[in-house]
Amino acid sequence: MDLNEVREGMDVFDAAGKKVGKVRTVRAGDPDAVPDEGRPREGDLPGWFAHLFSEAQDLPDEERQHLVREGYIQVNAPGFEQDFYEESGSVDRVEGDAVYLNITHHH
Repeated sequence: MDLNEVREGMDVFDAAGKKVGKVRTVRAGDPDAVPDEGRPREGDLPGWFAHLFSEAQDLPDEERQHLVREGYIQVNAPGFEQDFYEESGSVDRVEGDAVYLNITHHH
């Protein structure tokens, strides 16, 4: 899904209708951000790309690179130590001030 309608602070619900958090960050995809060999080009990192690589250290490099290419939302999940990330393809729709995912979360 195109993430243009998603804004920071929106409530996030999973496919079962359970509130799983709020959008902390939203980033459109950039297919050119990660070269084919999977390593960022030195001096060619947009600030948000560098932010994802510094913030999401718990994610494997391949997953972080996929998020950057596809676009993602970072979800602040109350009661959990770390935020979680969902690629743009996991966003089903936006209604009002809410984002609905097409997956069920087990947080």
